[in-house]
Amino acid sequence: MRTIQLFNSEAQANYKKAGRVAMKNAEEDDIIPKGQCGSRKQHQSIDLALSKRLIWDSIILERRSSGWISNDAKSCFDRIVHWVAKTALRRFGLPVTVTNLMFDILAKAKHRVRTGFGDSDRTFGPTGDVPFQGCGQGNGAGPCIWVAISAILIDAMEAEGFGYKSRTALTNEEFFASCFCFVDDTDVMESNDNVETTGEDLLPSVQSALDLWLGSISATGGAIYPAKSFWWLIDFKWRPSSGTRVFRRKAEMPGKLTLQDPTGPWATLRRLQPDEAERTLGVMMAPLETGTAQHLALREKAKNWAAKFRPQHLLRYDVLPLLKATALKTLEDWVIEKEKKKAECFVPVGTVPSEGHGSMPSAKEQQEAEGFVPVGTVPREGQGGMPSAEEQQEAECFVPVGTSAIDLSSKTGSSNLQIMYPAQKYSYNPPHESFSPQDEQNLHSST
Repeated sequence: MRTIQLFNSEAQANYKKAGRVAMKNAEEDDIIPKGQCGSRKQHQSIDLALSKRLIWDSIILERRSSGWISNDAKSCFDRIVHWVAKTALRRFGLPVTVTNLMFDILAKAKHRVRTGFGDSDRTFGPTGDVPFQGCGQGNGAGPCIWVAISAILIDAMEAEGFGYKSRTALTNEEFFASCFCFVDDTDVMESNDNVETTGEDLLPSVQSALDLWLGSISATGGAIYPAKSFWWLIDFKWRPSSGTRVFRRKAEMPGKLTLQDPTGPWATLRRLQPDEAERTLGVMMAPLETGTAQHLALREKAKNWAAKFRPQHLLRYDVLPLLKATALKTLEDWVIEKEKKKAECFVPVGTVPSEGHGSMPSAKEQQEAEGFVPVGTVPREGQGGMPSAEEQQEAECFVPVGTSAIDLSSKTGSSNLQIMYPAQKYSYNPPHESFSPQDEQNLHSST
């Protein structure tokens, strides 16, 4: 069970204010690594999931061996060392008086237990000279504090050269990614520039990347929870029978990673097969993606939802709002992995794409549409024909309608390459569907 701390309302307001100011300063100064998407405006977990999928696709295209570690920090907000948090927030532009006030309150606070029967009469707090650490679950500045700390950790990984480096096909620009973070859920990657490097040769470097990340987390007071962490070792082999390169399995490429459990003993990190999907950022994902695992997971969720509400007596006008607010919220973003390569990348002229995700139009809408226009190009005025070859070359990539782009380049990289570009929504109202008040008045007078 996770302990939620309820702060005094005035103190909570000050924490939230400090967090907003710090995040605004950091965004303006561009000191938050592009791989940290948690607790930031206009960033969603599903965008990070898509970016992971695109990096995996790039690794598969280049046939490069890589190590991918997905780990979960254990109670990150409750284990933050105060002086580390103060230093990180000073880097985000907060005055020293503000940071001292924030953590003096946490260090000297008296805690009570709140239950359904009321608050406890007894209080508890630090008994010695060393105060309680952590910022507390429920702290208004907690997300900002963790972003400030994790930004330093990601920069350290990049400075040591861990990560994936490649070049774009069209502009030949270099991009670099070392970590993907959404709050405390982190993906650490390590790859080699030489395509001849095997997975066995890369394994020591992957262990070094894990050791650096674990050591950095431990220095801030945190820890990695082995039971919620796993990894993939990606490599390829030539299959003469099919004339293609395929993923190597665990039996063909033995290897293990070890890390220290928060309780003390060393543990072996769970390793998955290339096609063995695991839930990350709300999506079942694997380097060798088939979509079956995510489809089955969502199907099971839909069945459970239906089983819970089937015996209930619901009014007719309550069904649709309930469906939109519960089940459909779970199902709406899953198509990013599989459907990004299909016709969802096209918007029928004359239709308005659904807000928040790239849902496909109905068959009737497709029949009424004059044509399809690639996302990222502007349709010609008055027609919906396909663009010319020159316009298609200018469109740098196609993305599902409604998804947003995130910049995956390193802060120390040579460019600010955007792996994925934002989709533009187009609306077109045919003349026969638009009636002004004057048109309606003329219509009534004529009849």
